[in-house]
Amino acid sequence: MGSDLDAGIKNNHSEPEPDSLKAETPAAQHPEYYVDNPGLLLQGTYTQVGFDLVITGSGGEQLVIGDYFTFQPPPNLMFAPGIGISPVMVEGLLVQVQPEYQLAGPAPDDVPMVKIGTVSVKVGNVFRENKTTGEKEALSKGDDLYKGDILSVEGLGGLYAKMTDGTRFNLGANSRAVLKDYAFDPQAETGTFSAHVLQGGFKYKSGLIGEFSAKRGATDNHATISTPSAVIGIRGSELEGNYDPVSLQTTVIHRSGLLTVTDINGNNPTVLAVSGNAATILIGGNPQFVSQASPQQQAAIQQALPPATNEEEVEDTTEEEGEEAQEGEGDESGEGEETEGEGDEEASEDAEEQTGAEGEEEAEAEEDAQEEEEAEAEAEEEAEAEAEEDAQEEEAQEEEAQEEEAQEEEAQEDDAQEEAEAQEGEAQEGEAQEAEGEQAAEDAQEGDAQEGESAEGDAAVEAESAGAEDAGAEDAGAEDA
Repeated sequence: MGSDLDAGIKNNHSEPEPDSLKAETPAAQHPEYYVDNPGLLLQGTYTQVGFDLVITGSGGEQLVIGDYFTFQPPPNLMFAPGIGISPVMVEGLLVQVQPEYQLAGPAPDDVPMVKIGTVSVKVGNVFRENKTTGEKEALSKGDDLYKGDILSVEGLGGLYAKMTDGTRFNLGANSRAVLKDYAFDPQAETGTFSAHVLQGGFKYKSGLIGEFSAKRGATDNHATISTPSAVIGIRGSELEGNYDPVSLQTTVIHRSGLLTVTDINGNNPTVLAVSGNAATILIGGNPQFVSQASPQQQAAIQQALPPATNEEEVEDTTEEEGEEAQEGEGDESGEGEETEGEGDEEASEDAEEQTGAEGEEEAEAEEDAQEEEEAEAEAEEEAEAEAEEDAQEEEAQEEEAQEEEAQEEEAQEDDAQEEAEAQEGEAQEGEAQEAEGEQAAEDAQEGDAQEGESAEGDAAVEAESAGAEDAGAEDAGAEDA
């Protein structure tokens, strides 16, 4: 398999061919490739280029794992013993996902988007990473969620997601997760859920898919949540968990149903069947069972979960917890008999009393929430009425301003017309004066011409008279001579 990946892979076989590796390698001997940059593995954008896996960080730094997709199965990308990114998680993180590991080349042009749920509540900055471009898109309350979505919460905040069957999946501060798989068929009464949590706090509560599974008496998991150090198998359950990228520790606290926690290869299973049971997975990858989560563990989980909110969707979740808690107590009692031989009548009575007290508290909380909702609705109505009045007043002011502007424009047009008429009158008067001046000049010139002609006539007469006199004188002289 001549590859630069060979030197980094560790397994217990002597260079087997890919097909035999896929068929014979047990989970405990899954190949591993060590990476010294956990931040890049947890936060990077995963793409396939030919047979290579390319992981790109937010700053543009890249890790190229040559021929990653030629291995069957591909190796776990480890950054500590027992802790890393499995091939299944890599597949969920891929941008432009291709259907099979061994296929290279461009991704299909049209990847169908399958809606699987909606954003019930979002607090702070919540994003979806585009599976085609890798760019982040901000999410808002009511936005649709799709199979394969890569979700992240940046900074303090949280995401409350509701699947189409009613399953709840919440993420806390500084978290990142992939909605890897989801199916729900209400007619066939079947369904599955699968998610990868790369970091941060998370909470899961089964909806109808859990009820269908219990109704069928299924012995397999209907939901799975993976972290860099654990795989959590879920059967009709509710749980809280957290993967801390600093301590490299996964913590899971059981609330109802049945949980099976293993390492990332599916080994060393630990069963959590009683409410309050917990499991921690440290460096090394072996889940450690704890019969009751410590106050420190519970406080750390609560701090990692999304913040409390008064939104209606979360109130619905709280109201339903009382009903399912009672059912969960009964389930846990039966399961405890099978696993640990617990669940006597006295414990059951105590649980019922506790559940009843919790139910009364929840009823009071529901009444308070309803009163608060009514007050909010009344405040909204008042705000809407005030806004409508302001809008009407603003509209009237706008109409008045438009009318004044129209009148002013009309007055300006009248003034302009009068000025034009005045200018036209002045022009006509000037033309008349100019015409009179020209006529007077013509008359003067004509008078001067006539005077000249008269003077010339007089001069001619005088010349003729003088000529006659001279002629007379010459005749007289001639006679004298």
